[in-house]
Amino acid sequence: MKTWTKTAAVVGLALGLALTPCISIAGDDHLEEAIEDTNDALNLGRQGEAEKFIEHAQEALEHAEALLKEKDNMLTKAAIRDLKTAIEQAKAGKVSEAVEAAQLALGHLKHAK
Repeated sequence: MKTWTKTAAVVGLALGLALTPCISIAGDDHLEEAIEDTNDALNLGRQGEAEKFIEHAQEALEHAEALLKEKDNMLTKAAIRDLKTAIEQAKAGKVSEAVEAAQLALGHLKHAK
């Protein structure tokens, strides 16, 4: 019976260690996607494409929120706040203000690396 318990413990530990890098990699993916989508939104916003700006900013927001669920980080929280502001501004037709808010979000995301 003791051998079975030891074997189960070793297998459980091995599985836990094997899956740990996957969580970190997923977080990195969300961060990279959030940065990429924010950059895309910025480029579209600078061209006056409000609807496409909103789409990409929303995608960036979703990735930032997923990242925050995996790892609590003040920079990610600030980026989420700024992305929400950017989306609200763009919906109100204030694209230049939306671009400014998205630029702040991008800075927070880049520093979260």
